[in-house]
Amino acid sequence: MICVEDDGLTLVHYCEAGNRPRLVSRKSPAENTLTFDFVDISGSRSPNYLAHMVFSILDADHHTEDWSFVLPDDKVLHAHFDLTRAKSSKG
Repeated sequence: MICVEDDGLTLVHYCEAGNRPRLVSRKSPAENTLTFDFVDISGSRSPNYLAHMVFSILDADHHTEDWSFVLPDDKVLHAHFDLTRAKSSKG
């Protein structure tokens, strides 16, 4: 969930791991990009937690998401999603 808070955006990730990391936006170099960095967490950091997220808006129908999770032993798992709006079918 993303909401406006103070002078920026806050992202709360309601994770299936049972925790809720909170990330805040920071200025991104590209106008079409939103970058969020970890601030704190509600619940346990185990087994993993979301530490960084980047949304890149490519056009009105297409965006990408890059997620970085911290795993045990401070290993990092990256996930990339390339999402396109489905064309409506008129039937």
